Amino acid sequence: MSSAELHDTLMVALKEAQIAGSPVAGQQISDRERIVETALRRWNTFPRRNRKPGGDPFERRIADLAKGLREQVEQQPSLTGPLMNDYRWLARKLAEILTEAAVATGSSQPDSQ
Repeated sequence: MSSAELHDTLMVALKEAQIAGSPVAGQQISDRERIVETALRRWNTFPRRNRKPGGDPFERRIADLAKGLREQVEQQPSLTGPLMNDYRWLARKLAEILTEAAVATGSSQPDSQ
């Protein structure tokens, strides 16, 4: 999957999440663009930023992605409260797409280290 195709797939997933009622999936196209940029950057830098062993690596990546999305979108991330569940749900959806894309292109999975 090319980076343009991955971008488009993530944008579609965000639009579907927004239509389904997700309060954190971005109401405007520009919001969703920012979420995609954040998700790609956070996903790609996870191995460098998180070298701790233990726990399910995929679940750790989802938690990290949710945290990154929250920090990018919320004006006061420390006051997110119950919305964090929505960020985790969205992060899981995006992580599934990002993992699928990595497998399809034969990229090495940092989680298998």
